[in-house]
Amino acid sequence: GGFAGFGTNNFFNHTGVLTYTGVKKLSYWTYYELAQWLKNVQWTKLAEATPVQGGSNVHVITAPDSLGRTSAVVWWDYYRESGSGDSTTVKVQLTTGVTSAQISTMVAARANGASVNSSTDFAPRNYTCDASNVVTFKVGHNPIVIRPTPLHSLTAPAGVFANR
Repeated sequence: GGFAGFGTNNFFNHTGVLTYTGVKKLSYWTYYELAQWLKNVQWTKLAEATPVQGGSNVHVITAPDSLGRTSAVVWWDYYRESGSGDSTTVKVQLTTGVTSAQISTMVAARANGASVNSSTDFAPRNYTCDASNVVTFKVGHNPIVIRPTPLHSLTAPAGVFANR
């Protein structure tokens, strides 16, 4: 059996987020992480941002979370830089008052999606911001997600929910 009668080695088994047998691929988990990030931000306010440090091949997409704090997805087009290493140092400006952030990968370091453990492969690392609310980290060949911490607060800044 294969997908739609085409067998196991066909176009449809080499694209998408599931194999023809329904096994989750690495792309499934990447989309899952992106959806989790979008679920927790005001995605109608997505914006491109320039990193404080990182070069022209580092890209940052930001959006405020429900408390108005900057969250971001960051990736590095390493293939555009000759002789680039495994990672580059990036600095991103976060919202005033944010003193730390959790940073996690969007692509699990696994050979295939079947071996992904969603609770450990995407475990965030904690980073402290400097006095100017800038977080410094390394981004490698896979995109990462930045979430301000603490992740939840009891009160939201004025006007955060004005568009709802």
